[in-house]
Amino acid sequence: MSRSEARCRSREAPDGSSSGRARPAGRQPGRPGEEIVDALHRYADHELGTAVRDVECVLPGFRYRAVDASGVVENELCPVFVATITADLTPHPAEVAEHRWVTVEQLQTLVATAPWIVSPWLVEQLDELEDLRRHDRSATLC
Repeated sequence: MSRSEARCRSREAPDGSSSGRARPAGRQPGRPGEEIVDALHRYADHELGTAVRDVECVLPGFRYRAVDASGVVENELCPVFVATITADLTPHPAEVAEHRWVTVEQLQTLVATAPWIVSPWLVEQLDELEDLRRHDRSATLC
């Protein structure tokens, strides 16, 4: 998939607030003019302490809307990527409280039995990835 197919728009300001202005395709909060794939590499390094390769956008048009218990609304367009890590994870403690590797099947079981444990957008992402896999038997979930 080309970078142009993996571009998105966001109405989120750099500080995370809603600016009401659309950003140019492929531009996200963080660094002015930064392509989304470049930001993905930067975040993998900063937040997860690893590098990635074989980056592929599998859900370029993924969007979600979620409302938390206090009434805060998230309404975002955020493409879903898969990639291969090139080294063990060494997450930044200020970014990642804990992590665990699970199989796709284990994640699907968790979401089916206790969806409230994960983010609402992860539930939606798994549904869309499964739909994609059903329509393209050669596709894998990850």
